[in-house]
Amino acid sequence: MECGLRANVLWDAVDPGGDAFKKEGAEHWKDRRPSNPLLPTDWPIVGMLPSLIANWNNIHEYAAAGLSASGHNLELRCPSATSVRYFVTCCPSNVRHIFTSNFANYVKGEKLAKVLGILGGTIVTADGESWRRQRDTIHHVMTRPRLQASIYGCCRSKLAGGLVPLLNHLADAQASFDMEDLLGRLVFDITVIAVFGRDPCRLTASMPPMHVAAAMDTVMEVAVCRDILPVSFWKTMRWLNIGQERKLAEAEAVLYGFVAESIQRKMEVTTTTGRSTEDDILSHYIHVPSPDPEFLNRGREPTDFLIRTFINFMVAMRDPMGSALSWLVYNLATHPHAMLAIREELAPIAAARKSVGGVVVFEPNETKDLVYQRAAMFESLRLYPIAPLERKEVVADDVLPSGHKVRAGDTILISTYSMGRLECVPRQEHLRGAGDINHRHGGLELRCGGAG
Repeated sequence: MECGLRANVLWDAVDPGGDAFKKEGAEHWKDRRPSNPLLPTDWPIVGMLPSLIANWNNIHEYAAAGLSASGHNLELRCPSATSVRYFVTCCPSNVRHIFTSNFANYVKGEKLAKVLGILGGTIVTADGESWRRQRDTIHHVMTRPRLQASIYGCCRSKLAGGLVPLLNHLADAQASFDMEDLLGRLVFDITVIAVFGRDPCRLTASMPPMHVAAAMDTVMEVAVCRDILPVSFWKTMRWLNIGQERKLAEAEAVLYGFVAESIQRKMEVTTTTGRSTEDDILSHYIHVPSPDPEFLNRGREPTDFLIRTFINFMVAMRDPMGSALSWLVYNLATHPHAMLAIREELAPIAAARKSVGGVVVFEPNETKDLVYQRAAMFESLRLYPIAPLERKEVVADDVLPSGHKVRAGDTILISTYSMGRLECVPRQEHLRGAGDINHRHGGLELRCGGAG
């Protein structure tokens, strides 16, 4: 792959003939160039950082190529001035060991809280008792029947009354549009309704600005950069208030302000009307006789932790849905035979239903057993996972199943994006009740079942 060669071209530009440096020390560093051009070069002083920067815009593909060339495991050498040690893996046995067999030895760690900034302390960065307490609370909230019914009704109304009419309007006007942007607006509206109980109305023909959604994108993009770059690099940028750290500070301010305002508005409405509802997530946290002091202080005012918790809810609900929907639509659009197969599956259901204006909105129980539809979703998630990179910190020295030794304090990066591209990853070749099948349509491999 060309992306794997960019960093090595830097060396050829400096020393095209191999005679520029005559000293033994220079020859030593030249020998450290990898024999496989897909692997990053370990440069003196700066380590493998130039390779990462040169391929940053295609980092997941670059990681997949490098891990494939290195046997699914790679030690990422950082600048010598730092003490950071990274081990990157997509080996299934290592991943199973980290997340299951020796789970207690691999934590999120304090570094992750610093990397995620405004999300620090929430469940996405918590370990131990704090993680268990937050998990139990969230599980209790998300499994409430009224909330689930409300989310379902919201999704259905936004599709039938929002997305479909807007698509019809754009088609009649023969106007070009960004499908990813439309899906992002759909998911953003659903997220805010589910979390705060109000409709921001971003999915309209006027296409209002999406400042809050853009802020969430910035927070997650900068988090990926922080996760890979040495801490001293991004802390220096933050101190100088330049580059991505300046963008992050602005994005966090927008996001924090939106969530704080939404919470305050919800509390004011409840106080004015004297009525509360359980149809959204926020109500469970604020409409209780004895609120948790972590969320509401003695004056029943929202705490900083409550605001950051609901920023986490926003990110956790919007990002997975937005990513999964966008990639699914993209994959189906680029594989028309697979899309045709799904349409053929849906045709009998549509024929038995009365359409409204030529549009049929399917119910979940009607589509849950459709073979091609599920296969396409699983395959899309396998190729483009919601979380392409996972991060863990080693508590105590350990030996991974691959034979690699990791030390306490090491950071392990698990490339789930690369895992989905491994031939050795076991995949279930059938779907319950559908027989042994492995559908291929237009180049899209629909591996029914265990993909993703």
